[in-house]
Amino acid sequence: MKDLILPIALMIATLIGLIFFLKWLYKSTMLFTFGVIWMVSTCILVIIFYCVGLLGTQMDFIWAFPIGITLVVSGMIYLKKQ
Repeated sequence: MKDLILPIALMIATLIGLIFFLKWLYKSTMLFTFGVIWMVSTCILVIIFYCVGLLGTQMDFIWAFPIGITLVVSGMIYLKKQ
């Protein structure tokens, strides 16, 4: 569990900084929405697959892959509705 705290904290801090940067750069345009969805989904996927790498078994990939696909597809559906 201690192996997860530092990477997750760094990822969240970086994500917050990048969201503020995108808000400053693109205001409330579609590029801002796309950028936020892309960054958040990427960060969640990195954390999920980092956990799978720590556990080190192929069985853990079986639960992580559907979560990743669902996350990406739901982000695309949200963008399509916007």
